[in-house]
Amino acid sequence: MATNSPVNGSPPPHDDVYEEEHELQFALSTAGLGIWRLDLTTDELKTSATCRLNFGLEPQIPFSYEHMQRSVHSEDSNRVAEAWDRSIAQRCDYDVHYRVITPRGETRWLHVCARPRYADDGLPVAMAGTVRDVTQEKLLQSQKMEALGRITGRLAHDFNNLLTVIRSSADLLKRPSVSEERRLRLVEAISEVVVRGSHFTSQLLSFARRQALHPAPLDVNSGTLAMADTIALRVGTGINVRIEPTAVPCVVDVDAGQFEAAILNMVMNARDAMMDKGEMVIRVESMDLIPASNGYPLIKGRFVAVSITDNGSGIAPVSLDRIFEPFFSTKGKGQGNGLGLSQVFGFAKQSGGEIRVESRLGQGSTFTLYLPRP
Repeated sequence: MATNSPVNGSPPPHDDVYEEEHELQFALSTAGLGIWRLDLTTDELKTSATCRLNFGLEPQIPFSYEHMQRSVHSEDSNRVAEAWDRSIAQRCDYDVHYRVITPRGETRWLHVCARPRYADDGLPVAMAGTVRDVTQEKLLQSQKMEALGRITGRLAHDFNNLLTVIRSSADLLKRPSVSEERRLRLVEAISEVVVRGSHFTSQLLSFARRQALHPAPLDVNSGTLAMADTIALRVGTGINVRIEPTAVPCVVDVDAGQFEAAILNMVMNARDAMMDKGEMVIRVESMDLIPASNGYPLIKGRFVAVSITDNGSGIAPVSLDRIFEPFFSTKGKGQGNGLGLSQVFGFAKQSGGEIRVESRLGQGSTFTLYLPRP
């Protein structure tokens, strides 16, 4: 790292080499990449300001190789040392993710890449590379794995329940003493469980965006109005449902069956939040964009929006990030399988649309399904 670099001093005026180095330094800093170079003969360490920031230091604070070594988390120190020695001995790249403890006691994950340099006699003389703070990436990966673990566990549990019914019914059917009437009931029980399993699988495929869709032109106004009787039966007499179509036709290319399933899933979710009483409004609108909300960006385009608003219990902020996760439910045990909203999410994404939610605890929620217009 040159002594006239932005890290260590001011450049002479109109220096083309400096200008190029300055632009490179700016690009690396913008990407969060710190750069460093260690002289292996003197242990002199040179670092950029971004490098020191990634290690949790203020840019102006000196940073030595000894400090760098001491900052490595004790559980990662052996692995880091082995990778370092291997890189030098085998003349290969040093590429390691490891944790460091900052001067403030915080734990950070860093991704450090470097390449050793050698003198003419073959002895290693320097190691130079980059460092990037990947703490947030590691946190997101951990959360994904945790969610996957919950989903896998619930999936195994629910399928095991279905298989238990099939196995017990099949065992009973083997008995010669079973009456014909009971035999028919057992066969019917097996058939019902198979249907439930098929529906269960269909919802999972929808969330994973692997459901086989059969899109065709659908007027969302007429499609929603046609569901009025079904919706009224599902929500019960204690909830007043009002459907507000838009004045102009709103045609989209979607799978009609999956669209109906998504609307019913949102309706049932609203019904459960209302404790079987209150008012539900289903509104169809033509939109030229999806507004930004709850950290999600504004999306330009032509959309048909179907929103379902209830005046129920609302959703706690801590649960908002997980409501579309398969098997996640704020309801009591036995009240739904937690797959309804995940089906809505999968259908929206697979159809090229979005699903957004706004909610206030104790006041109600609005779920809005956005579908692209051709």
